[in-house]
Amino acid sequence: MQALALFLVIAAIVFPFYGARGFKQWCLAMGMLGLPLPIYGTLFHSPHQGWADVIKITASNLPLLLLLVHVIMRQGYQRIGRLVVFQAGMLFVVAIALSALNSTMLRATGLQMIMVAKVFLLYFCVPALAIQSREDLECAVKWLGIVIVIEAIYGCAQTLAGYQTYVFNSDGFRPEILIHPNGMARATGTLGYPNAYGGFLVPLFLLQICMYLFGGQRGKIRLLSFVAVFIAIICSGSRNAWICLSLSLVFVLVDAVRRRVITLRTILAMACVLLILCVPAIGLIRDRLTRSDHNAAESRIPLAQLALKVIQAHPIIGVGGNTYANVAKDYMDKNLEGMFVSIVHNQYLYVFAECGIIGLLAWLAIIAAVGNEAKRCYQEVDSNYAYAMGKGALFGVGAMLMAMLFDMFKSEASLGSMFLLGALCHALRENVYETGSPNKLAPIQLDCAPAR
Repeated sequence: MQALALFLVIAAIVFPFYGARGFKQWCLAMGMLGLPLPIYGTLFHSPHQGWADVIKITASNLPLLLLLVHVIMRQGYQRIGRLVVFQAGMLFVVAIALSALNSTMLRATGLQMIMVAKVFLLYFCVPALAIQSREDLECAVKWLGIVIVIEAIYGCAQTLAGYQTYVFNSDGFRPEILIHPNGMARATGTLGYPNAYGGFLVPLFLLQICMYLFGGQRGKIRLLSFVAVFIAIICSGSRNAWICLSLSLVFVLVDAVRRRVITLRTILAMACVLLILCVPAIGLIRDRLTRSDHNAAESRIPLAQLALKVIQAHPIIGVGGNTYANVAKDYMDKNLEGMFVSIVHNQYLYVFAECGIIGLLAWLAIIAAVGNEAKRCYQEVDSNYAYAMGKGALFGVGAMLMAMLFDMFKSEASLGSMFLLGALCHALRENVYETGSPNKLAPIQLDCAPAR
């Protein structure tokens, strides 16, 4: 209740800045703000380790549900069904339903279906259709930037304090506390786990960087926010996040040089600044890269082999959505005794094992559909703003693709952030930018120089 009260106070403070006429933008702002916060009510609890163990109504869900009602009343529900990402998402829901034929826990499989359908609906369909103007679009992008800055400050405070704080939780949720031998606590933000924290920050950080480089969203405050987010990602101690951010930044900077928005000299100066920022955390970085991690990295190979055994037993429809944690122990070898076998550390193998080849193809179709929205955004809209949005979303999704090789994306926050990237690109291309078609919902021309 303490966390919910805090969120409601923030929502009440923000509301006057938008007023009754800006109610839609206020809903977007609160939907973005509440995305990573573990503030929720629950129904139908089913204790186990998986995609979903309850039906959650989160602080982010409530304003987006209001927007869903607004969208249906104004545009009808038929437009939702025509969204390609939604269609791919429903294919995945169908794959989960088919996997129920092998499920040993039908209730858990049903909870996964509800959770996945809710995330697709609220974090892709709602913003994709509700955003009808440049003001709506900029509101969503701005609040996503605010969210990662808040998370960055919160995570850095955790590392500096040496312990994790529990301000943002509503049901006794406690984050994973990992203290390294050098005394530094790994930042978890409000997501509760260092890897999930880093995985959440990186894609949205890449979007903001592209908006700065290509979209004309400049300013010293924005640069300072980038510094805070970069430090927070370092403090997470997530090697997966470090690798994905580093590789993605290479592609971003190569594109920036190609488009002549940045010079090699500037890149060298930026590299020196980033190295200086890493100095205070050099002990954590050294430990994570060179010292023992209690077989955390080495265990990924036998855990992947275990997942392959499960896949070989049920290759078509899987062992049942949301049941891998309960089934995996039946396929264990002696060399896995004592390991936490419910985590595969590979999203593709995890989906394949639970939902079979049908589920894996549906999952890949979802990612391809989101990536296609990003690609079409910068290819079809002749605007620097659209180029920045599309490239930022594409690099963000690319970072997630890499991260899924070594970790799992199954929380509402991580899945929601991916679908939001696609939704913003869809809204810009279909609703905001004027192409001369009389069927466009909101023919508002973006005031940017041509991208090509």
